[in-house]
Amino acid sequence: MSILHANIQDVFNEYGVQIMSPHYMMDPASEKIVKPEDWHRAPAKK
Repeated sequence: MSILHANIQDVFNEYGVQIMSPHYMMDPASEKIVKPEDWHRAPAKK
């Protein structure tokens, strides 16, 4: 399940789609998308 969730996040980020919370109220001032080059920054591992 963890791998599935990671893959979902990766694909959403790849296509520039933000994942919204069920408590969504309004758009943030700037998009909260993680660039592919930042996906595995320390302490994360590939």
